[in-house]
Amino acid sequence: MKKHFDIIICGGGCAGLSLVRSLIQAQLPYNVLVLEKQQEQLPNKTWCFWHPDNFGYNCARQVAWQNLVFKTERVTKTQRIDPLVYHHIDAAHFNEEVKALIATAPNVHLAYEAVQNIQQGTGQAQVQTQDHTYTAQWVFDSRPVRPPAKPGQYHLLQHFVGWTIETTEPMFDPTECTLMDFSVPQEHGAEFFYVLPFSPTKALVEYTLFSPSTLPGPRYQKALEAYIGQQIGAKHYTVVQKEQGVIPMTNYPFKYYASPNVFKIGTAGGFTKPTTGYTFRQCQLKAQAIAYSFAQTGKPPLHFKTKARYHFYDQLLLNLIEQEPQQIKPIFQALFKNNSFKNILTFLDEEASFFTDISIFLKIPWPPFLRALYRHYLAPAPKPLAPASNPNIA
Repeated sequence: MKKHFDIIICGGGCAGLSLVRSLIQAQLPYNVLVLEKQQEQLPNKTWCFWHPDNFGYNCARQVAWQNLVFKTERVTKTQRIDPLVYHHIDAAHFNEEVKALIATAPNVHLAYEAVQNIQQGTGQAQVQTQDHTYTAQWVFDSRPVRPPAKPGQYHLLQHFVGWTIETTEPMFDPTECTLMDFSVPQEHGAEFFYVLPFSPTKALVEYTLFSPSTLPGPRYQKALEAYIGQQIGAKHYTVVQKEQGVIPMTNYPFKYYASPNVFKIGTAGGFTKPTTGYTFRQCQLKAQAIAYSFAQTGKPPLHFKTKARYHFYDQLLLNLIEQEPQQIKPIFQALFKNNSFKNILTFLDEEASFFTDISIFLKIPWPPFLRALYRHYLAPAPKPLAPASNPNIA
């Protein structure tokens, strides 16, 4: 295989495969190389997103909902979100669909080689794997970035374990999915369950937490068993698939533009909303924008449009999750009880009007956010600790 390409995509996950798919669909005359780690069995993983359509993925046509449910002990609210649709995608099906498309594109190549290093050169970038060195005019890198801890930044986690279960009796309504069920103890941070029914007897049940650290494995299992038995009421069921994951919840400024010829994509490029963890939709929209820019200008966009006020909102909520996690449940309860689900989802997508934002904020508790505002922006920085005295030094 040749060693120079127009475009190299490092990483064959959601962001990388979404980008190569958009490039192929745009029928661009570029030679593209996708570098992925050695071929192995994919981990069990699912992605969800809300959007009026499914971005043309066949794998997104398998299951979808327009009725969403929010629950606490005090509130149960079900509402349609049309014209939005809540879509579910199995990562393995997504992978198979995009790789089948790659196989039909003579100008796109897929190699199973782990990327070891990327360097900016003169007018191009260099990508090094264990066995080869490739060059390209444009490199898109989705490899994870571990942000350094700095004052004023939050480094929380959205961590979850999900079980796809099959019950012996009908237990689920496949016409609606539970987006959040907070009617569980809030012992380890902000905790809720997520239920996606695929049929009356089959559903994905997921235990999700917002907190600084993950839990020991048995804690997730115990919580899932309790919820399935007590809240769903299923006494006899089989776990047919398991998934788990950890998503960063941070205000660290991930940068899409890394150097003149290297761009970060996916979570590493800031495509993940820090307060929700949703990434799939942004991967599609930004992949389409990159392909469109190539078609119009022959080069990728140097930045994407953002609305600064949403960064401000995220800062406050991250502060609350870190400092007052007990406030998250009543905030979300008021949010979903007093607002239309469609407005909430549009707000979470950072596409609501400023007046919609104000309308939403008028219907949720203010004092926690005022405290978060003070702590993040106004409170004096903590003084550094004085060095501990050592009695062995005169």
